[in-house]
Amino acid sequence: LGALPDAGTALASDPTGRWLVAGTQKGIVSVFECEEKDEFLLSESAKLHEGAVTALLFEPEELRFLSAGADLKLLLTHARGKLEPEDRGRGGMHEDIVTSIAHGPGERFFTGSRDGTCKNWSRSDRTRPSTQSEGVVSVVGLAVLEIHARPHLVVAGHDSTLRFFLLDAAGKFGPAVHRLHGALAGARHELSEREPTRRESALKKLA
Repeated sequence: LGALPDAGTALASDPTGRWLVAGTQKGIVSVFECEEKDEFLLSESAKLHEGAVTALLFEPEELRFLSAGADLKLLLTHARGKLEPEDRGRGGMHEDIVTSIAHGPGERFFTGSRDGTCKNWSRSDRTRPSTQSEGVVSVVGLAVLEIHARPHLVVAGHDSTLRFFLLDAAGKFGPAVHRLHGALAGARHELSEREPTRRESALKKLA
């Protein structure tokens, strides 16, 4: 893999594993591919964002990728040939940096931001996204997984929590159903309890 023009900040692979996109601190996105080669070689590079590239994600079926940056833009760009981005966010963007993008069920994808919201976008049309703010904190990462055969959006927060939101079959937001705290937060809670055994257990965990 060739050297990037400046410090890398984001990386994503397409479903085949033969295409990579890398974003940098200065907003440059570089595309590498190995379709007919034994190693990845630079295919194209361009400055797509003003400021750091903060998140990247390939579409599941098309050779296009989403990119988010410190300029609060969400772009959709075809990876093959000259990089000509389309403004995917338009008037529906977050108020702060997007830190993660994840595929959802159906024709949906999600973005999570430091502004304490997640947005639910359609891949097939340009309707404005729906926004989930209740129960969300500043987002560090996103993932979609199935629990008991039902899809959930998992939001990793800056407060060391994992928050699980139920999704319907079309990928639309449902209620928050679980919240998991990190070990430090759990220990703090136990230390606030009146039962000595619980406080003792918390101290042992911290040790």
